[in-house]
Amino acid sequence: MNGSILNSTLVALSIGGLLALLAFLSGRSRPASRPDLSRVVFRYRFLPRFLTIAASVVLPTATTFLVNYFPPLREQKVYIAAAYFVIGSFCLPLVWESEWFYISLDANSIQSRSAWRGSRTFTWDDVTGLSYSSLNMWFILRLTDGAKIRVPLLVGNLKELLSRIEGQLPVDALRHARVGYEKVGRPFPALVNDPILEARSPR
Repeated sequence: MNGSILNSTLVALSIGGLLALLAFLSGRSRPASRPDLSRVVFRYRFLPRFLTIAASVVLPTATTFLVNYFPPLREQKVYIAAAYFVIGSFCLPLVWESEWFYISLDANSIQSRSAWRGSRTFTWDDVTGLSYSSLNMWFILRLTDGAKIRVPLLVGNLKELLSRIEGQLPVDALRHARVGYEKVGRPFPALVNDPILEARSPR
């Protein structure tokens, strides 16, 4: 029994060490916000990042304890291997996405890093507009070359992000992001062609 507990502890420590190394490397390669606020970095909020790391530690560790305390039959071991594979396939991409993603803005450019597309830098002149996908729950910065920068709702301080985008793009370029503004709770800027409703006296 002591050997089983030791094995489970080693598995938990190995997974935790791997995740800590991943978080450390992502932080070292991420630009920092400047004190003068000329460049601000936006990333996932703390809670989503914590939950993905916690799930990646708790699920395989709990599975290991169950296997040690309730050893499977020989013909059941393939299911245990499949369970580890499913847990790894579910948790590791989430950790990679939540720790690796960021978007940073200044008055001249946008720099973004996706877990799946690497790091990219664009000028504001490359941006054609901002939209929002209700299905995927993310904002989309559309670029002249057809590329897209996706910013999920789970990213922190989205009101500040939208404020900075408003300072760089014409209001009409934000038209398709109105629903996203409502989700975030930031008032949508008035469009040039929006009708102006005037109060009328009762008859």
